[in-house]
Amino acid sequence: TQGKMKNDVAEGLQRYKHYISIISDTLRQYRVPPIFAYIAFCESYMNNQFKNEKGDNTGIWNISDNIAASYGLKITETEDERINISKATTVAAKYLRSLIEKFANRSFLLAMVSYRTGEANTIFKLQKLGEADLQKNFWNLIRLGILGEEGETFLPKIFAIIIVAEDPLQFNLE
Repeated sequence: TQGKMKNDVAEGLQRYKHYISIISDTLRQYRVPPIFAYIAFCESYMNNQFKNEKGDNTGIWNISDNIAASYGLKITETEDERINISKATTVAAKYLRSLIEKFANRSFLLAMVSYRTGEANTIFKLQKLGEADLQKNFWNLIRLGILGEEGETFLPKIFAIIIVAEDPLQFNLE
């Protein structure tokens, strides 16, 4: 409901203020643009205890089991390092850097949406665009309806959160 979403955003904004210095410093260290911090907001409302519906992604960055394992985060019966803000942000920054290196020559937007939809999924969808390298970008995936609902709605959510975060009082959120 709209009321629950407003509460989630308001709580997320409070957590954002608390975590942003850690996140910003880590993103800067890995040469990831600061706007990418809003990915965490959209993934979890900045809730480090977040679990997705399937239960296989966890933490502020909604990190999957596979990405966690690839980047050395420990997940055991008693410990899940994806809920550690510092460790999870380091993994997210490293993964985002790899997505930027892979996709940013086409579009930083494609790198951002790939965080949500998955690198392999993005590559598969880009292959559907054909051979012309200039066509292989975020906007053509949208225009041709190839990206899918999850990918098409992710960036508008990020942009909306950026607008709200810049002036929460305008939206009665502080």
